Amino acid sequence: MAVSSFIDLKQKYKTGAFRWQVIELYRLGLVSEAQILTELKTSRTSLRVWNRAYQRYRLRRYYPNPKRRWPMKTEADEIARLKHQLAQVEKLLQVEKLKREAAETMITIAEKDGAARAVQYSNPKKVWSQTVDELNCHHPLVSVQTLCGLFGKSRQAWYESQKQNEKEDFQAMMLLSEVRRRRMDLPSIGVDVLHYQLTDFKARYDIKIGRDKLSNLLRDNGLLIKRKKRQVKTT
Repeated sequence: MAVSSFIDLKQKYKTGAFRWQVIELYRLGLVSEAQILTELKTSRTSLRVWNRAYQRYRLRRYYPNPKRRWPMKTEADEIARLKHQLAQVEKLLQVEKLKREAAETMITIAEKDGAARAVQYSNPKKVWSQTVDELNCHHPLVSVQTLCGLFGKSRQAWYESQKQNEKEDFQAMMLLSEVRRRRMDLPSIGVDVLHYQLTDFKARYDIKIGRDKLSNLLRDNGLLIKRKKRQVKTT
């Protein structure tokens, strides 16, 4: 049979895929050397070059050369490579799942006391560290370094944030105890007056807190006094 009955001769025979198709037909005995030389109008030397290239690049995966410096990949190596790729994909999926869960947890923590107030007064450093703590409880097998990497932070930054949070909690307890002590003498004292009277106390213990943050602290602990509405008599 002619070569044209198997492959399209309009292709450029200089391409490697076309040459390998011709050599495969020749090796299978479907076409003869004379038919190839006649129809493709090529020389016997070119055909031998194609055959050597076919043996070098096409058959090496099936018939590895023992003289090669590097051993050929076997089926077991290919399976190991695919397993490694699958493990990498599963790892990426786990990271994406953790990112989505981290975003949902952060929003929940930030909006715990109200969306408007959380956006205005929440501490971003404290929120992300609390999110890492929450994720660490739900995913104990995931390292802290991986969880911190979701926020572009290091593990050292998380430890420093933990220390800072503990310091702020301790200072908040000191402020609340001082406010309760002052409220024993003046039960109706407001936030503005308290913020002014606690100036020396804050300077003594190096506590940095503003009026709004003090108001939020008292509101969270039920120590905020509501203003009484004036009722104007019109009769």
